[in-house]
Amino acid sequence: MYAFIEKKDSLWHMKAYFLPEKTMAREATYKDDSCKIKQGALTEYYPNGRLRSKGTYSNNKEEGVWLRYHQNGMMRDSATYKQGQLAGLRLGWHESGNISDSCLFDDNGNGTAVMWAVDGNPLRVGKFAGGKMQGSGRY
Repeated sequence: MYAFIEKKDSLWHMKAYFLPEKTMAREATYKDDSCKIKQGALTEYYPNGRLRSKGTYSNNKEEGVWLRYHQNGMMRDSATYKQGQLAGLRLGWHESGNISDSCLFDDNGNGTAVMWAVDGNPLRVGKFAGGKMQGSGRY
């Protein structure tokens, strides 16, 4: 991977490319010139050029709506974050397009998740506290 970094206004803007493909790998903004504190929009791609993920950071924490995709272009998940914690509805899909999970969280990362196997059969139900699954859930 090869990256270009330049300062734009108060942030450092980075563009990274896959080699030898010469396709975009990542475009992001950071607070620091060492690109350790993510701030603002971040977009990532697979080597085949397809979108991998797109969202926004605030002080290195995911913020707002995030979209992630499988390498075949199918959406992987759609989720909303508040200060790095899942908040609100999160939906996920298998590469086939079948739903993989449905989660609902409050602003503190507490909530419930329902998960399905690739074939569409129910897999498990679980509770979350502080953004982390509690136990192994029910099967």
